[in-house]
Amino acid sequence: MKILMIMGEGHGGMFQYGALLSNALSQTVNVTAIVPKGASINFFSDKVKLIEVPMGDTIPNFIRYGFKILNLLNKTLNIIQNQKPDLVHFHNPYNPWTTLILPQLHAFTKIVTTIPEGELHQGMQKRLEMKISRNIHCKFSDALIALTHADKLMIEKYTKKKDIFIIPHGINNLFNTKSNEKIKSDSLLFFGGINPFKGINYLLKAFPLVKKQVPDIKLIIAGRGDLSKYDDLINDSKDIIIKNFFIPQDDVSYYFQRAKIVVLPYVEVDHSGIIPVAYSLGKPVVASDKVVDAVHHGVTGLVVPSHDHVALANALIKMLKDDKLRNKFGKNAYEYVTSEYSWDAISKKTMDVYDWTLNNNKN
Repeated sequence: MKILMIMGEGHGGMFQYGALLSNALSQTVNVTAIVPKGASINFFSDKVKLIEVPMGDTIPNFIRYGFKILNLLNKTLNIIQNQKPDLVHFHNPYNPWTTLILPQLHAFTKIVTTIPEGELHQGMQKRLEMKISRNIHCKFSDALIALTHADKLMIEKYTKKKDIFIIPHGINNLFNTKSNEKIKSDSLLFFGGINPFKGINYLLKAFPLVKKQVPDIKLIIAGRGDLSKYDDLINDSKDIIIKNFFIPQDDVSYYFQRAKIVVLPYVEVDHSGIIPVAYSLGKPVVASDKVVDAVHHGVTGLVVPSHDHVALANALIKMLKDDKLRNKFGKNAYEYVTSEYSWDAISKKTMDVYDWTLNNNKN
């Protein structure tokens, strides 16, 4: 079987997801990946054939390549036709460039698309453009992959008579390395892009309550985004460590190793690729009930109601004061992710979707 992956973006969580899936699949099938020029191609294994295509996945790239769009689309379509794939798999289909070749592509090959969110989150730029692009990808796909049950239910509202399969976000072992240096776990960790839907304000409201019960604890906020609206809650606290930039791959493990607990106080449904990273390093999670499927309450961490900073604080205090419980959750998390979220398991589920798509004659 020959699979062609098409990445609409060259960086970020879903790009990493696509790269890791490509690596796993390449152990048994032929995999080629088309990625934007300038993408983080170091994430791919040598078994994956890479083709870099000029694509407007960022503002600089859009300015650089935008006026050549028709030539670039024809070039991309020719590349795909020359590869003669059995199936094309789109990841993170929010880039409008590739939507223009979907009708031609659909005429000669099968298409699978992974939809990372059931609904676009607040704070996402170009929401209308992203929604239109996603809906066009859905229309021309033979099968869709959602990351959670909740995402599938939301996607079903926008697609009629489409088969949607659920495959979770696999373990992000790109960051699963530990430093030789002894790193003290002394913090709560919020990791990832700073977006309104992630409810960071509730964590900042909860933190002073936690400090009263656990005076030595610190809070690390590591990720790029606008924090200005939270200035009053941060209030120059020496115990809140801000790393407001895109965290380089080599530094990710350090922040997770410093964490006693990884915190996800999200206020909208999200699959979150942060959880597999935390689990892979044996870190328990406290998350809101909007982070579905991946957090097992009382097993790999604790789940609290969203929009409730008091409940969040109480859960954090409970785990911080009980080392035995916290370590148990961390151990359970590691065992869970290495079995259910392993790339061997994820690639087998994905191959099942490919087989179904290739053997299904529905339009």
